[in-house]
Amino acid sequence: MTIEGATRLTVIDAGSLLATALFAKTFRELGATVVRAEPEPQAPITQRHPFIEGWEPWNRAAPVDDLDALAATADVLIIGSESRVWNAEAFREAHPSLIVVDIGGWPGDPDFPAIELLVQARSGIAFEQHPDRPVLHGQQPGMYGAAILALCGAWAAILQRRTSGRGQTVRTSLLEGLALTFPSLWMDAEKPDAKFNLVQPRGVQNMVFPCADGRWIQLVLGTRGALPRLLTALGIEADIDSDHSGAPDPHGGLRNYYGPYDLIAEGVARYDRQTLVQRLRDAEVGVELVTEPGESWDDAQVRCAEIITPTGQGGRRVGLPLTVRPTDSTARPADTTTQHGDDARAAGGPLSGVRVVDFGNFVAGPMTSRILHDLGADVIWVEPVANPRPVSTFRTILVSNRGKRSLRADLKSPEGLAIVRTLSATADVATHNFRVGVAQRLGISPADLRQANPAIVTLQTSGYGQHGPRSTATGFDPIFQSFSGLAGRASGPQNPPELCRSTIVDYCTAGLGALSVLIALNERAETSRAQETEVDLLRTSLFLLCDVIEDAAGTRRGAFTLNPEQTGFEVAERIWRTQDGWIAVSARSEAQRHRFISALGLPKNADLSASAGTAEALALEISGQKTVEILDRLTDVEVWAAAVSETGWSGMRDDPGARASGLVTAVEDQRYGRVGGWFGSLIRLSSWRDESEQRSVPRPGEHTVEILESLGLDHAEVDRLITRRAVAGDDSGW
Repeated sequence: MTIEGATRLTVIDAGSLLATALFAKTFRELGATVVRAEPEPQAPITQRHPFIEGWEPWNRAAPVDDLDALAATADVLIIGSESRVWNAEAFREAHPSLIVVDIGGWPGDPDFPAIELLVQARSGIAFEQHPDRPVLHGQQPGMYGAAILALCGAWAAILQRRTSGRGQTVRTSLLEGLALTFPSLWMDAEKPDAKFNLVQPRGVQNMVFPCADGRWIQLVLGTRGALPRLLTALGIEADIDSDHSGAPDPHGGLRNYYGPYDLIAEGVARYDRQTLVQRLRDAEVGVELVTEPGESWDDAQVRCAEIITPTGQGGRRVGLPLTVRPTDSTARPADTTTQHGDDARAAGGPLSGVRVVDFGNFVAGPMTSRILHDLGADVIWVEPVANPRPVSTFRTILVSNRGKRSLRADLKSPEGLAIVRTLSATADVATHNFRVGVAQRLGISPADLRQANPAIVTLQTSGYGQHGPRSTATGFDPIFQSFSGLAGRASGPQNPPELCRSTIVDYCTAGLGALSVLIALNERAETSRAQETEVDLLRTSLFLLCDVIEDAAGTRRGAFTLNPEQTGFEVAERIWRTQDGWIAVSARSEAQRHRFISALGLPKNADLSASAGTAEALALEISGQKTVEILDRLTDVEVWAAAVSETGWSGMRDDPGARASGLVTAVEDQRYGRVGGWFGSLIRLSSWRDESEQRSVPRPGEHTVEILESLGLDHAEVDRLITRRAVAGDDSGW
């Protein structure tokens, strides 16, 4: 897929992180010219990450000594490395139209290394999987999250430059990448209740089971009657309500949180995987294969997704996880902005003056528009008249919908549908994450909305994609963690597959959805043609394993592998137990490895790369000392290390960088009082920071009357529509 506007862009990649390479890869796949200026010629990024060569993320290389001259003719410069190398502001001062994207490790602390392991440790995310021990989340959610946020920031700045003529600095970090992927776990409130406190505990047994042939499946319940359908399909007799959904049960304990695990396991073990999967799909039970990274590439649905692409060496790799395409609808120049106009966009946020109509529910759809809201958009959340918010916990609803306005409308009513189409005529963007075919049945498909607004940009978010043999299947985050290989990566060798406690595929899909909308808004401005965009959980889950490369012989390589303890990838980059806690150490260079060994009294010739004896000796030495003592010793010899926080949220609330950046903030909620969490914008722009009071999630229909009156309806007409239940106001009791 080539984007016409991207073909006119030149991007300079002077970073040395996996996130910066992902940024470069994506821009090149969109059609930009990407030039590599290697900041560490003695230790190039491809030396640590050989799989990057298979991405072919750069059109050409240039000497790093020419970086300033390269920047003078570039549109975007991406920087970011383990330790600070470049000064973003210096480039911006020298080149006023340049957009500099800077990925760091920790906001407000430029000296903290941009290393996934250390950021997970310091933040406390490493202690958010199990109650008794830390693990490294091997999917590297901070690195992938930061790459997605950086891409969103870059395209937002490109859009704003169209009207301002000025570049700017865009900043994000691995910590903000983690905030994108783990936003709902950390939260507190003045007046919490049981619903507010409902969050999956650490150490829960997920619905992952071995079959008779030793291969694994993932089950997802939660829909009406799902548990009895599952038990019947497995041939298990049990006295269970026929409507039982198998929803999480906090009283079931860690092992039975999602259902009677041992009972289900006994039934699953009677069948080989192929037979059982078909049996369960016939019974309309959510099920998917658990695979290793890259194993699913030849699946029929993956082939339909067209995300696996050839390399120049005859192998295969993961390509773009999103779709942006022009429509036949030509937008008049006056149609390509809302009533607020370009002046507001130039003076305020990149999306000031942009209106988004969001039909979303659950996570991936609503979180997309929240990211757009944080860039300045006015987001109107269209909710149903009957039973608004029947799913999702309050925490998920809040993080995904903070700051929006709520309109309740019955899309199955001609009058309610007419209201929504009138609203869409005033919008720039419409998004939904209905199952495939639902939007068409409701009359709000992209083609339907273009009848009301020829210039509208549409985003469709789905589970498996819009086409293919499983396109209409229900798609939940755990299914894609398992099917893509993410669960296998997270577990480490010889361990059962392990799902991340957060729905990281959902949240990253939301980030990619926001990115596709930003690209489409630029493309609409470039071509005056309306744009259709699509993202899905399937492609996102595969994108989160971009490091998997297949060579011409069909051998897959490049994938990071956790150790069996799930504490790291190698001896020189892992978590260690101390006398009073845990410490994460990253000794990446040869010099750092020698200093690490020497500081702990081991022989200089100790082999960190392969020797089990060396690991045992290090573990013994570290376990005998307090965390602060080990930290001091390693800091003195300039080895990167961080204590592993066991109380992540309480520490994050008081972290100066997280608070100063606006990442950690609080909102006033009418139900729960003052609610604190990771609610701030995840992207920092030098041109703009929203200083207005943050709003909590709206009550269902809170803004119905306000929105209808803004569309020109008088009081009598609004009252009539409410009486007829075509729309509804704030009467839900939420």
